[in-house]
Amino acid sequence: EDLPFADNSFDAVFSFAVLEHVKYPFQAAREMIRVLKPGGKIAVSAAFLQPMHGYPHHYFNMTSMGLKVLFEDDIDIDDI
Repeated sequence: EDLPFADNSFDAVFSFAVLEHVKYPFQAAREMIRVLKPGGKIAVSAAFLQPMHGYPHHYFNMTSMGLKVLFEDDIDIDDI
């Protein structure tokens, strides 16, 4: 939820099977956007119908609509 990088550091950000393990996914999404360079790309996936895993830190499963809500106010979404 608090990435140790300067603003606009990366051309691309990848987050695969991470967001279900963070306590504050909206903050994590904002951080991904913060470190992304203008015009950069973000690729994200998160658990939907998966049982609890990564004990003790598995907080949220997400639908594609829920995942979209994490990012839609701050970046343009090309595909879900």
